[in-house]
Amino acid sequence: MRRWLPAFSVQRPITVGMGFLALLVMGAIAWQRIPLEAFPSGFVLNQLWVFVPYGDASPRETEQAVLRPMEEHLSTAPGVKEMGGRASTGSGRLRLEFHRSVGMDVAYNAVVDRMERAMADLPDEVKDYFIWKWDPDDTPVLWAGVAIPEAAEDPHLLMTQVVAKRLERVPGVGQVDIWGVDSKA
Repeated sequence: MRRWLPAFSVQRPITVGMGFLALLVMGAIAWQRIPLEAFPSGFVLNQLWVFVPYGDASPRETEQAVLRPMEEHLSTAPGVKEMGGRASTGSGRLRLEFHRSVGMDVAYNAVVDRMERAMADLPDEVKDYFIWKWDPDDTPVLWAGVAIPEAAEDPHLLMTQVVAKRLERVPGVGQVDIWGVDSKA
């Protein structure tokens, strides 16, 4: 069955050459016209994250006083597929996943509405909440790791006041985030 291909190539070299040339031309056209993007345009992640700061409460207190009421209210938002929460010392976080049929603008507005309703059931210490919606334009262009010598007196100060400031002065740099270096204070 496979013997006909080499025979065809030898018997019809012009046909094979023209097919190869056509593939090269189509590849060149596609290479020029297809944009190079990290994420395809129109890509939307169907998740939202809600963060609520809650003083110096323990994780158990945060779960009972903050996460449970939030979950009760947010579970009524249309199109919620999955919900997961995490209580930690001083804050509560909730991840909401929505069905693909729900527009993320509609979902965001529903979450804001439910959080405004939930604020009445949350402790008086809770003043704010933050909702984060993923946007491909927020994706970092570069991640970098830095090794700091143990002899450095204050690594946090070094990273935030020296390294980050110098990187922010570079043309085209929009934002520099420093993670993983604790301050001495």
